[in-house]
Amino acid sequence: MKRKRRNTNKKTALPDDTTKRTAVQNRKTLLCLAASCIFFVGLYFAAFQFRDTNYAAFSMVAEAVLYLLLPGLFLAYVIINRGISNDVPEKDQLTDELSEAEKEALIEEIKRRHAKAKPLLYFLFPLVFIVGFDVVYTIFFT
Repeated sequence: MKRKRRNTNKKTALPDDTTKRTAVQNRKTLLCLAASCIFFVGLYFAAFQFRDTNYAAFSMVAEAVLYLLLPGLFLAYVIINRGISNDVPEKDQLTDELSEAEKEALIEEIKRRHAKAKPLLYFLFPLVFIVGFDVVYTIFFT
């Protein structure tokens, strides 16, 4: 008896519109993070290379910018987002003293603040890694 071989080369159905939009958004996020990482890593290594040259002032200013930008961006994110959490409450989780319209307005306001604070993360995450790397390098290798 011959076995029927399964066709493993079946083409899958085309992704729907939401999947395409999600993929495009993920690519944009990846490109923004990559560009931010390249910029900050380049700035850090340029400052590191110029430490003992005639451009030591540039090095000090660049390192000061990196070290001051990290807590500044973090505070801006916390203030805009009103905290660190990105959880959006459901209507039934809100207090009963609020009307339905007020609950809707509050939920929309929370979503708007989260959307406004999200771009700060594109700059905050690379800075955390770069400043962390610099601290570890300074403690253990100098």
